[in-house]
Amino acid sequence: MIPHDAITLELNTDVVEWCPTPGKQSWLAVGTYQLNEATGVREGRLYLFSLTAERKLELVAAHDISGIFDLRWHPRHDSPLIAAALADGSVRLLALEQVASWQEVCCTKQQPAAMAVSLDYSRHQGQEGSTLAVSYSDGTLQQLQAMPTSLVSLLHWRAHDLEAWAAATDHWQPALIFSGGDDCAFKVWDTRQGVGAPAWVNRRAHGAGVCCVASGPWQEHLVATGSYDEKARLWDLRNASQPLHIAEVATGGGVWRLKWHPTDPHLLLAACMHAGFAVLRADAAAGSVTVAEEYPHQKTLAYGADWCREVGAEGDSTVATCSFYDRLVHVWSPHIKAAV
Repeated sequence: MIPHDAITLELNTDVVEWCPTPGKQSWLAVGTYQLNEATGVREGRLYLFSLTAERKLELVAAHDISGIFDLRWHPRHDSPLIAAALADGSVRLLALEQVASWQEVCCTKQQPAAMAVSLDYSRHQGQEGSTLAVSYSDGTLQQLQAMPTSLVSLLHWRAHDLEAWAAATDHWQPALIFSGGDDCAFKVWDTRQGVGAPAWVNRRAHGAGVCCVASGPWQEHLVATGSYDEKARLWDLRNASQPLHIAEVATGGGVWRLKWHPTDPHLLLAACMHAGFAVLRADAAAGSVTVAEEYPHQKTLAYGADWCREVGAEGDSTVATCSFYDRLVHVWSPHIKAAV
């Protein structure tokens, strides 16, 4: 890997998200979470950084908020808008006011008994950003209608017996929602059929809790999952009633985050907790997924990872990652070249 920058923040860092909005793709949102031992309050701060031509981070804005577990930029919005899953159980939408400060637009009710731990915008063409799928620490999932100034609950249901660590939408089928939980279950929900029972569930493939799910944006029916059992897996969902587990790879650490590359359909970025970060090469046709490159930042837990949407003409990629207890945000490039 080729390092570009590293900065230390005031609170533990756990999520990074590059802005997808054209003209703003050098913007990086960073979320933090830390338990205040004196007060028992889970504190957080939302940062916005701008990446310079030299690939250094410059601070643009910071906003104190409840502890942040996950962030998602709106996939298609005239002005940048971000959704945050928070430790107080709420989901909040925030916009940038005159670029220099975050402005809270709206939020759902706080839930004292549950934390919002993951979320994902709908991404199906023509419906981008119309709904949010959210998972909670009490094992429930919620589908929210995302309007410019409000979030309205459409569905809220019991999805897992333990913490629901992951909620993800399907890039190709707007009715499908994926979830993963600490109960080792990977589930597919079809909202056209109701959510009284999953359309499909697998409880055997993962040897520990399912931490993340990522629908393939370049190939229909391809989905990746990450687990505490230190493996990333590929799934073929052409038969939605019986998805096929087609490949897996050991990463050396629990796979908390997986992100598909913005231009290369075969590359995945992984945050692997105690094993640092890795670039994976996935080939669904060959039934394989391998570790192509590693950034073994093993000083602390590797939680956040994302690809910058701006990719060089020769396939040079920029990555942001973050690690928890050392409060570091890293900007780097893998040696591997991406297809563009």
